[in-house]
Amino acid sequence: MLSPEMTRLRLTPYLDNINAFGVFINKKGNEKYFQLSGSNEGFACQYRASLEYGNGVVVMVNSDNLGILNEIINSVANVYKWACFYNPAVKKTVTLTDDILKNYVGTYLLDGDMVAIVKKENGLWLNIPIQSKMYFTTELDFYITENKADYKFSNDLNGIISFTVNGNKKAIRIK
Repeated sequence: MLSPEMTRLRLTPYLDNINAFGVFINKKGNEKYFQLSGSNEGFACQYRASLEYGNGVVVMVNSDNLGILNEIINSVANVYKWACFYNPAVKKTVTLTDDILKNYVGTYLLDGDMVAIVKKENGLWLNIPIQSKMYFTTELDFYITENKADYKFSNDLNGIISFTVNGNKKAIRIK
C-alpha cells in the first residue's frame, strides 16, 4: 500500500498541469480527476478517480473499441451524480416529411472528399466516412451519433444546397 505522502506525491503534476507520476490529471468542472488507460489486442481498460471527493471507477472490457470506456465512465458519473463530470447534451429530434428530406439527397464535396447523403426507409444517412443515420433537430439542423459535431443545411441564392460542420467546414452538393 502507498502511504498518504507517497500518494500525494504520485498525484502531483510534475511536467505540466496534466502529467503526474504514472497518471494524467484532468479537470472536470471544479474537480480534478486522475486517470490512466491501457489496451492491447482485444482488451482495454481505464480507471478514473477524483482527487477530492472519492468518486472513482475502474473499467475493463474485452474489446478493441476504446470509445466504449468513456461511455461507461460517463454513465457511472451520471448515475452516481458526480458534480460537473458529464453533462450530456439532450437534443430533441423532429420528423421531416419526405419532400423536405429528398432535397438533401446527393453527393457533396467536403475538404476535397466526396460524401453522400442517401435516403433509406428510416430516414437520411450520411456517409462521412462510415454510413451514419442523420437526426434532425430542425428542418435545417441535424446531428449524427458517431461524431460530436453540429451540422446545418443552407441553400444559397443560386439554389445550391450545402451543409456546414461546426459552422466552418462546408460541404457543397455537386450532384
